[in-house]
Amino acid sequence: MTDLVTDLLDLGKIEAGLEGAGEPVDLVPLIVDVVKALAAPAEDKRIAVAVETPDAAAVRGVRAGYSRC
Repeated sequence: MTDLVTDLLDLGKIEAGLEGAGEPVDLVPLIVDVVKALAAPAEDKRIAVAVETPDAAAVRGVRAGYSRC
């Protein structure tokens, strides 16, 4: 619940122009981590998980927000 409130407060700051758009964040490491986390449970159910990522997939944001999930 705290994370939801924090996210809403952050969104409010962004919409009000009080907070910048953040910094460039490369999503490739995050994608790789998610695939690694899902690989074992998927394998247990005989589901193949594969991912192909570009060399970089950058977005602007707050780095901590992407790794909180």
